[in-house]
This record gives sequence, C-alpha cells and structure tokens, in this order.
Amino acid sequence: MRIIADVFQARVETISAPDSAALGAAMRAANAVAGIPFSELADIFCKPVSVIEPDVALAPVAKKMLAEFGGFVSPYSESV
Repeated sequence: MRIIADVFQARVETISAPDSAALGAAMRAANAVAGIPFSELADIFCKPVSVIEPDVALAPVAKKMLAEFGGFVSPYSESV
C-alpha cells in the first residue's frame, strides 16, 4: 500500500472487509435498489482501519516514472 500511496501521491485507506469487491457490489446494489447514497453506505461499511499518506518528497520521482511508463505502453495500447 505504501508504493501505491507514493506512486499515485494519494492517501490510501484500508478497510477490515476481507472481500471488499463483494462489499462494493453489495453497496452498488443497495444504491440502485434502495437509493441509499454511497456516502452513507461508506460511512457504515467502510471505516478505515489503516491510513497511509504519500511521501510528498517522492512526488517528482513518481511523476517521472509514470511519464516513462506511459511512453512505454502508449504504442501498445493504441493497437488494442
């Protein structure tokens, strides 16, 4: 999670749900069927158990690496 936070310069929160994909599907269903807002569902079911803040000192390195990666995959993604 540290790498994700640093590369994307974003706060990463983990939740205690062992199968968060199923939880996300259930939340979408509750929103669609019952009209419960996602923010309300998140407050109930997605309380963070840990929070990782990005290391802002690594932002220039991450930006450079993402640009290089984009240049690498760009020729391949255009043919798909």
